[in-house]
Amino acid sequence: IAAATGAVETETGRALGEQTWIEYLDAFPYGREIRLQRPPLKSVTAVKYYDGDNVEQTLAASKYTVHAQNEPARVELNDGETWPTTYARRNAVSVEFVAGYATIPEALLFAVKFLIAHFYVNRVPVSDRQAVQVPKTFEYLVGAYKVYYP
Repeated sequence: IAAATGAVETETGRALGEQTWIEYLDAFPYGREIRLQRPPLKSVTAVKYYDGDNVEQTLAASKYTVHAQNEPARVELNDGETWPTTYARRNAVSVEFVAGYATIPEALLFAVKFLIAHFYVNRVPVSDRQAVQVPKTFEYLVGAYKVYYP
């Protein structure tokens, strides 16, 4: 079940059940928004960054608006606000968020069940000479739910 669920999530780029994620950036973007992966977005827990003195800070929620209805979802600076200066380091900015469906769409549930059945029927080890392909039905089920990031 976990393998099939993970495969559907990987193929679509979505979070099926409720999950907490952290998106890391080396700095705030040049634009006014941060795009978050793994829709659907439920909430943003915190936007944190390392300031010029390499001290972790939390960006006030009053400085940005969360657009959860977009795919991918966005954290956008409010008018008149600018991103803070960050320390030059890897992962200087982090956005912690919760993603996942309240009710998983039927096609995605069926895709998970379909893969479970496929994995059950094809339990033999797979080698270069004996590759078992996932039927096209799986692609048809998840295709409409794939998230494409610009």
